[in-house]
Amino acid sequence: MPTTISQHQATLLHARKLYSHAARAVEHKIRSQGLLQTFSEQVVGIGVAADWVRRAAEMAEIRFVGDNLNKSRHSESFTEVVRFGFSWFGLNAIFTRPAILGLFCAARHMSEFEQFKEVYGLAPVPSHNNALALAHRILLTSTTPRLPGEPAGTQVTILDAVCRKYLPTTPKGKTAQSIAQSAKSNNLLALDLPTLIYAFRNWSVHGNALNGSFGSRRAFLDYALALEVALAEVHVNVASALLAKL
Repeated sequence: MPTTISQHQATLLHARKLYSHAARAVEHKIRSQGLLQTFSEQVVGIGVAADWVRRAAEMAEIRFVGDNLNKSRHSESFTEVVRFGFSWFGLNAIFTRPAILGLFCAARHMSEFEQFKEVYGLAPVPSHNNALALAHRILLTSTTPRLPGEPAGTQVTILDAVCRKYLPTTPKGKTAQSIAQSAKSNNLLALDLPTLIYAFRNWSVHGNALNGSFGSRRAFLDYALALEVALAEVHVNVASALLAKL
């Protein structure tokens, strides 16, 4: 691990420490009350979150077998996309478990996106406004990617480019529909930060292909980092809330 780490890596390490304290609180209940199903689900979910958050925080770089990939100008983007994925895995382990989510809200049928929004809203996210403004600015920036059925040099917004490449013609799901409608209208009011974070968990799967849609490596990296910072802060809020409830 490098001697210096970024601020959002430090935030993730803080969240990991809080998750560990929360896991110990559940272990204490297990020792005093027995291994109830609820406690088992809680300790597993919190433990998984702590593991993935630590991986996200302590990852320095990705190394490949081939030198060309190691020397790629996209190397930093690769690393941050994977870091985002690790961080997302950790949070997913929390909000998809009823025994944990039930600590924060009434048990009811919710989609995964609705579950995520519940934990996102537990406390203010410090970087929310800055991250949202930056993400919107990047998504509305013009770019000229290769698009099927369009002549070379056709100018579109980054959001439109991403939609054309990675969304089906008839998007399904509230998030995908919001993105498609926003791209068509150039109105991003429907794209709040939880929606953009949730969307990126799929966009990031496409890896370096997204760099072309974003017009530049810097734009893609800035976009990914803005969402990573906010997601790290959500982890701290969720872990703190868990400690208060347990």
